Amino acid sequence: MKHARRTPNQYPKWSATDDDLARRFAAALVAGRYANALAAARACRDAFRHKKGRTMGHHLEGVHFRIGHYARLLGRPPTRAPWTGQELQILERFSRAIVQGRYRSVRVAAPECRRAMNELAARRRARSGRRVIRRSLEAIRGKLFLRVKALFGPRFGAYWTPAEDRIVDHYARALVAGQFPTATAAGRACWQELSDYARGQRLKSPANFSSTNPRSLAASNLHMRQRAYELGWTCFRRHPWSDKEHEIALKWTRLYRDHLKADVPYALGNDGRALRAELKKHGLRRTLDQCKTRLWKTVHHPPLTGRTSR
Repeated sequence: MKHARRTPNQYPKWSATDDDLARRFAAALVAGRYANALAAARACRDAFRHKKGRTMGHHLEGVHFRIGHYARLLGRPPTRAPWTGQELQILERFSRAIVQGRYRSVRVAAPECRRAMNELAARRRARSGRRVIRRSLEAIRGKLFLRVKALFGPRFGAYWTPAEDRIVDHYARALVAGQFPTATAAGRACWQELSDYARGQRLKSPANFSSTNPRSLAASNLHMRQRAYELGWTCFRRHPWSDKEHEIALKWTRLYRDHLKADVPYALGNDGRALRAELKKHGLRRTLDQCKTRLWKTVHHPPLTGRTSR
């Protein structure tokens, strides 16, 4: 009886040789030969491959964690070090600059705040000669957002002004009336007008940041869709196939049936893409799922009338 092939262990145990290699690279990391633990982990895996002629067998994340653990045992400060008083002063300075309108958003101010943090870290390292934690852009952005939210209070990003609601209502009604092909197109147009409105309000009153905070594309799209739902719009609305679409789909339905008889691989996906491409050439818009569903239903579940509504 032929035995089934065993699945290789995704997390093999660390041998003594692997451990010694990780300790050596951890010591090199503490000595400053590598910029961070991730660079040391990559070098450790490359050294093992060069020495043994095969891969190490451990995931990069596991090697990274192992080297970081040994480096902390050798005296390397933890990467999640608490924020110092000087770092918090820099955060406070940039947070108040955002509130005063000197920066358009937290995302715009975060890179400059990070540069100031890096300069502080460089000065501290020059004085002490020891490795200093450098904050990531994501960490700085998160800290800035929380502080700006605290300075603004509950008004920050929570309430929509009547002028913004009028813009959202306009595009929601246009979507319900069929003036946009998709809700995505309506949401993007709504977001662009909201951004123009926020830009105009900022030019009038730069200090009043809370009332001119630009809305994100996701927030604008969601708010517009919610208003459209209230007006009776549904994203599951069915559009019957026109005579031209039916004519093109009939040709590809025959080809799809022939491909099934010939046992052609991936017949549904390839024929569905071809149907969508030909519809697009004639200026007709259908999704890939709609095209594949049309082919599948027509061949496997043919309707009595010879047509489908989808």
